[in-house]
Amino acid sequence: MENKNPYLSMPVAAAEALAESKSTDFSVYLPGSDGSDPVLYRENGGDSAQGSLGRLNNHGVRNVLVRSDNLHACEEVIERRLSDLLESPDVTPDAKATIVNQVGTALARDLTAAPISGAGIDRADQLIDNVISGVLNDPVVAAHMVHMAGHERTTASHMFIVSTLAVVLGAEVFGADDPILSELGLAGLMHDLGKLAISPAILNKTSALTEEETLLIHQHPIESVRMLGENPKISPRVRQMILQHHEWINGNGYPIGLRGADVLLGSRVLSVVDCYHAMTGRRAYRPPLNPREATMALLAQADRQFDPQVLKCWTTVMDRCSTLAATAEPPPATDSPEELSSRHEHRAMDRRRKTFGARAKRFYCSGKLAAKCVYAGRLPEVSDAPMEFEAPVLDISRGGICISRRDPCYRGEIIHVLINRGHERIWVRTCVAWCTQIETAVFYVGLRFIRKLSSEEAQRRVDAESATEMDPPCVDVESQPCDDFAQEADVARAAVEIEPNELMAQIRKRSARGLSLDDEKAVVAQSNSTDASIRKQAIELLPLGTTKYSRMALLRLLRDSDDDVREQMVITAGAIQMVEAAHLLREAMEGPVATIALRAAGALGRLGERDGLPLVASHLKNDGPLTRLASVVLGEITGNRFPGNKQGIQAARRYLAAKTGVAGAR
Repeated sequence: MENKNPYLSMPVAAAEALAESKSTDFSVYLPGSDGSDPVLYRENGGDSAQGSLGRLNNHGVRNVLVRSDNLHACEEVIERRLSDLLESPDVTPDAKATIVNQVGTALARDLTAAPISGAGIDRADQLIDNVISGVLNDPVVAAHMVHMAGHERTTASHMFIVSTLAVVLGAEVFGADDPILSELGLAGLMHDLGKLAISPAILNKTSALTEEETLLIHQHPIESVRMLGENPKISPRVRQMILQHHEWINGNGYPIGLRGADVLLGSRVLSVVDCYHAMTGRRAYRPPLNPREATMALLAQADRQFDPQVLKCWTTVMDRCSTLAATAEPPPATDSPEELSSRHEHRAMDRRRKTFGARAKRFYCSGKLAAKCVYAGRLPEVSDAPMEFEAPVLDISRGGICISRRDPCYRGEIIHVLINRGHERIWVRTCVAWCTQIETAVFYVGLRFIRKLSSEEAQRRVDAESATEMDPPCVDVESQPCDDFAQEADVARAAVEIEPNELMAQIRKRSARGLSLDDEKAVVAQSNSTDASIRKQAIELLPLGTTKYSRMALLRLLRDSDDDVREQMVITAGAIQMVEAAHLLREAMEGPVATIALRAAGALGRLGERDGLPLVASHLKNDGPLTRLASVVLGEITGNRFPGNKQGIQAARRYLAAKTGVAGAR
């Protein structure tokens, strides 16, 4: 395939270092003016390379172009000579910072392009040692590194800059000689590997994420550790820092919801610098924040998202760096729209998601029963939890089981569970679907049933990905309850097995006083009914709900497969002025069902948007079966009242002619 980008940028300082080494040769180009082709400045094999490049630097040129097929070889030479360059008194501090950034970004790019290997980890360790010895020993170089953090925005540059900032902040928190700095740098370099498994369309999405997309985002710290495999060069503490870099000290982070001292101090450091770098970069929906604005935003989350003592150290670092690098000239931005980080990456997890929403009926056991559990596939070296354990059972359903334990589990891990069914004991393969911390050393874990196992299979280790791709669940706990669960299951059935129409009628009678949480849960569950009439009844009650799950159910019903349900939902969205539904209403307005399209135009009108005016005008232009509805909808858009009778239609047409200038309005 032809290379569409034959030229890539290189700092002049790095090019000078290459010219001095004479270990590789390359041609140097300058960017053409007004988008024209690059101009050859120094040909491959040319003389006086170092002097000529120095003149460019003296004239304010900070970056040159080299051919992409030469760049990798050039970067390898710079990486080998990095230690000497950082110690050289002839290289200025800003040039050192630029060279370190070039080498680090190249290494991060290589790490993301292939499976993590021992050789890659060795390169990373060597680079981080150079950063610790060369950058921390010269505060001016460190200041320039912090200063340039907001100017490069690719996946690779983000990984390396977070690594560097973690070392700089870690030196303030732990001390410049603490061995944890090497681990912090390595964790920062690897922290977002898991995002490589997520579609860029999701990472760059500017509208609200769906629940499934949110779960994918919340999975990426776990996926990062999974991609590291069982490499012995990655310590357990590095893995834990990667897993925890989105945990909040108030327990609202992800993927587990750890809180306070349960979040490693190194993870708290990583969280601050990761968030800082995310905010100082450009986004599709906002310009970048400057360092002061980003730091103020961090401070606003003290005692919630971030450790206040770590933030205090960060402000000390920023004050020192601002003074030392005050005269630094920012490097040119290299933002790539395809590689922008997700706007959603730092959003807190709503802890209620784990215990609420439509799902199979669950029979509560209140921890009176225990299940024997055996790990068959787990994240390596992330905890000291035993391979086999017994866990109290909290509840069970047709699709899975909820247990309580002292150690966290991670989404995607495989656990074999021994349960009783009737007079037999059976092994079941399960997959961890979620885990959340309830209090110190108490975690609730949701396990999804995969399939039954023989006793021999239950003792074998499995690969998590292949295990979850097997046959659908075949454990039917609901239809054949275990003897141990029978009494509680019978009680649960008496409480929950009510005919849907009767259940909705009972809730409707109680709704005059507002929906209780239990009633709201029931209505959300019924919004998934296969009976369209039940879903329509749910639409009447969901606006009375007080949690986000009612709103999520309403949004889902805007894409219902039944036209009548969808039309009722569109009307409801307008009546309750459901602002978050605007994009779905526009989608409905462009759909094939004319009545739904018009209703959606009216609903948008109630939200103050006039997107549907041309559609309404087209139906008012000529007499037709939808003219009456179009007249009413025009009133919803304009705030006037146009009845759906002959006089109302005429008034609507006159209004259009006078106010909008729609051609053909009569």
